Amino acid sequence: MTLLLIRQGRNPIPSMVSRVDQLIDYVVFEQERTRGVLSDHQAWQILKAILVDTLGVDDKEVTRDARLIQDLGAD
Repeated sequence: MTLLLIRQGRNPIPSMVSRVDQLIDYVVFEQERTRGVLSDHQAWQILKAILVDTLGVDDKEVTRDARLIQDLGAD
């Protein structure tokens, strides 16, 4: 659910999250807090697909250490 809300723009990403790996940690934390366990691998696969689709970037650009704004062009 957290990933869906982020994709729909209804769950703002905290300002301290600036890299993809931090976003994965945030999503896993929120998922566990609200709905149950989501593995890091599951979160990564889902989040990567959302970033590719939403930002229109190549999936090879979406790495765990990519910076959301500087490397992927998120605003």
